[in-house]
Amino acid sequence: MSTCVWKGGAPAVAKVITCTIGGTIETDDIFKATIGGKTLSVTAGSATAGTVATTFAAAWNALSATTYPEFSEITAAATSGGALTLTSDTGGVDFSVTLSTTEANGSAADDQTFTQSTTIANAGPNDWSTASNWSGGAVPVNSDDVVLENSDTPVYYGLDQSAVTLASLTVKQSFVDSGAVGLPRTNANGYVEYRDTYLRIGATKIDIGGGSGLGSGRIKIDTGSVQTTLNVSNSGSSLEDGIPAILWKGTHASNAVSVTKGDVGVAVFAGETATVATLKLGYVSSLETDANVVCGSGVTLGTVTKNGGHLECDTTTAAITALTQTDGDTIVFGSTNAVTSLVAYGGQVYYNTSGTLTAAVVGGSATLDFRQDMRAKTVTACQRYAGSIIYDPAAVVTWTNGIDYLGCGLENTTSELGTHRTWTPSAI
Repeated sequence: MSTCVWKGGAPAVAKVITCTIGGTIETDDIFKATIGGKTLSVTAGSATAGTVATTFAAAWNALSATTYPEFSEITAAATSGGALTLTSDTGGVDFSVTLSTTEANGSAADDQTFTQSTTIANAGPNDWSTASNWSGGAVPVNSDDVVLENSDTPVYYGLDQSAVTLASLTVKQSFVDSGAVGLPRTNANGYVEYRDTYLRIGATKIDIGGGSGLGSGRIKIDTGSVQTTLNVSNSGSSLEDGIPAILWKGTHASNAVSVTKGDVGVAVFAGETATVATLKLGYVSSLETDANVVCGSGVTLGTVTKNGGHLECDTTTAAITALTQTDGDTIVFGSTNAVTSLVAYGGQVYYNTSGTLTAAVVGGSATLDFRQDMRAKTVTACQRYAGSIIYDPAAVVTWTNGIDYLGCGLENTTSELGTHRTWTPSAI
């Protein structure tokens, strides 16, 4: 086990892929290259591999940069025989391509082939896989401790490190400004990014935001199925409007996340999944704004404990097992699933899902608010204390077992529970 500190700054090397056209070619065979969601299709026009390679390279280079920006970042050149090279126009900027070939009618190829091999691997100042970017001159391996600090050099490429499980990954606040881990979903050249956008790496512990500095505005980490404890003590301002500065996802059933301060998103994009057995939110100085956490529709949440901050949870995939809130605000939304146990001692809980709230306790300085979502919903059991507030003016809630007033009466609480309704008192 060693400590690997990110330096960045390695010399840029342009990636080169050699593509080879071979086999027995028919003039109407089709050769294809796909990048992201776009495909270049070229009809052979010749039975000679060298001629087809020249035709394909010319077609590649003739593509409109406006329509095919992914392709325009790469130059094709026929070499010899049926070979052609694809070379990144910018050293250090990685790319990938998928090759295929079919018959004229789109059926599977018979005797022709279209293969590739990497002749020169990508390397450069922003590539995790470049050994000279690391303090020890070696790319981190299993059980290493990795530290990103005192740098504004981003990590953009070589992000698939999924075969590695680190002992720890530390990203300090001194990893700042343009310093970022991962790529945005939309490339600056105007296309949906096809490269890995998350650093895919296992890590037993991840600490983000320690020390002084402005912090990074984009840290994207996917820990896969490795059990992870994520601790966030701060973050930078997001580099992308409406997207949290720190994005994390991981599927181990015992993952734990703790946020004291910072802007964090858990599996926020459609199709992403994550499991968080325990989620904790605190604060440093601003009870309401220090911690901001958003959990997407693919997140399975276990126990949530909040002393402050802002939390948004989409319960589409699974109900929250238990939510205990001392202060701050929480928005629960989605469909079908909800909260099994809610204990709110203070702050506001906005219940914007149609799922059943099985058991609710509303403390003396807490507000349980059903005003924002007009779908019908059920609260199976509810207990409240003096000073508590419950808003349901549209009477969207069915109170299965009524509302228990503990040590207080109607006059000691604030309620908007709809009009033209019957309330039948009974002893607790």
